[in-house]
Amino acid sequence: MSKRKRCVADVVGYLDSFMACKRTAESPPLSQSSDGEAMQLSLRSDTSNENCSSSSGGSRPGPDTMHIPTVNEARVRLVKRADSPRFPGSVFETEMNFFCREEENIADMCVYLAEVASSSRTPEALMALVLYFMEHEPDMVMQSLKRAGLQSQLLSALCKSSARSVTDNKEGLYIRFVGHLLTLCDDEVLSDASLVKFFLLSSEKRAEEAAATPAGSKHWSQRAHCPTPPKQRRQDDSALKSAVDKFCRGKSDDTATSLALKALLHIIFRYNQATSFPGEANPCLVFAELGGFEVVTPMLNDADCKDVLHLLEVVTLCERLCPSYDAALQQLVILLIRLVAREDTKCENDVLTIALRVLVNGTSLVPHALRDSNRRRERSQLAEFSTKRLMSDNTPLNVAAFILCSAVNIVKWEVASRCDEFARCLVNCPDFLSRIAELTLQCYNAEETERNVVSGYYALLLAVLSLIDTPKVQLRVPVITAVAQATKGTETGKAVESKPMKLIVAILQEFLLFQSTAGSLTKSGLVSMSTIIESVVKCNGIEISSDS
Repeated sequence: MSKRKRCVADVVGYLDSFMACKRTAESPPLSQSSDGEAMQLSLRSDTSNENCSSSSGGSRPGPDTMHIPTVNEARVRLVKRADSPRFPGSVFETEMNFFCREEENIADMCVYLAEVASSSRTPEALMALVLYFMEHEPDMVMQSLKRAGLQSQLLSALCKSSARSVTDNKEGLYIRFVGHLLTLCDDEVLSDASLVKFFLLSSEKRAEEAAATPAGSKHWSQRAHCPTPPKQRRQDDSALKSAVDKFCRGKSDDTATSLALKALLHIIFRYNQATSFPGEANPCLVFAELGGFEVVTPMLNDADCKDVLHLLEVVTLCERLCPSYDAALQQLVILLIRLVAREDTKCENDVLTIALRVLVNGTSLVPHALRDSNRRRERSQLAEFSTKRLMSDNTPLNVAAFILCSAVNIVKWEVASRCDEFARCLVNCPDFLSRIAELTLQCYNAEETERNVVSGYYALLLAVLSLIDTPKVQLRVPVITAVAQATKGTETGKAVESKPMKLIVAILQEFLLFQSTAGSLTKSGLVSMSTIIESVVKCNGIEISSDS
């Protein structure tokens, strides 16, 4: 059979298919197109290939035949381009976008659950929030909140309601949960005053809840419509407590008040240690402004007041409390003196030691707290306690040091104000000055560093007492006599026989040098000590050579 001759239609069809293939080969590179355009290009290539093969009728490949990209080749080239870091729609960027969206979802969901827990005020809502933290890891959730800038919003949501109402008598678990969140937050977030307010209100005693409710039937609208069975309620409470224990990585039986006080202590500690807190966001000042002293000082009358004392110890380190909160600080000093007198009879050294540390801070801020005539009882209590403890051989060194510091703070103010009420109470005991001088020399000659340090405090008390000079009492001569008797017959006594106060000045100078070496000497302490030394030198006509 003879072959069919080609016609014009065959030639035109071949040219059309050839031009379509050429247009496909000359299309722009995939890196300059979007994903949708790349897919259209692949489809066009596939269609063109089909047209070429069908229209050519099985044309023979030759050296001049152009290579037509197939769909698979286009896809391979697309993947290679996408793997390149310079490709704007790369796999890396896609994964990062997905990761960021996932973090944003976690942060948003966490804030939402916090809002629900605060507004619904049910243990179930708190349980959902705790479980969400545990599902996504607490550290990871807080990091997601940090990157989203929502840490402060989370704490604000949790602290906008009272802890008592949020969890239906589960305030201890709620406060413990929020308190543990503080340890995971940044320092800047803790500068919010709402945190101090929340924990301060949560630490208040619930006297109104202790009172019995009046008997009588309630209105039908106030009755519980679907009471939870006691067994189911116990199971829910146990599950919530287990979840909070797991979140906080440990168990705790502390009361809600104790947990709130510890949370306040943590905030102030973080403020004292960090440098990123705003200057005006001092939690000690916020505490005082919100009436914190009025809230916590009555707790000093409780049987267990260690948490209150620990909190007051760090709060009273803030010198900016004066003079705005002078009255509250004076009341605190009075209550501390009563506590010290009460604990002295119980011989509980733990509470006594902490109370004395707070008393040192309090008398440093308001040394005039005992100046009024109506404070005669507290003044006598403190003087009696001080003389009894300082003259005893069984008093621990740290307790003696705290007592000496408190007495020095008060007597130093009396010297500047030309008063003598507390100083006269101290020296009412005939052997007080002689005993203090003996202890000064004993501690100074001891080999233990702790006793050497305490000798500096003893010498400081003798120095400020020697400066008391009022119409009622002058103590310079009695102090000199006591020091001379204590050093009589010793090598030190022979060296300072003509001027016994030289020994006190020498001890104070060594004490000042020790504090400077230990790094515990502050600017105010240096000025105060230098003033006392100069006054003693001037009053006793002591000449200090450069070699001494």
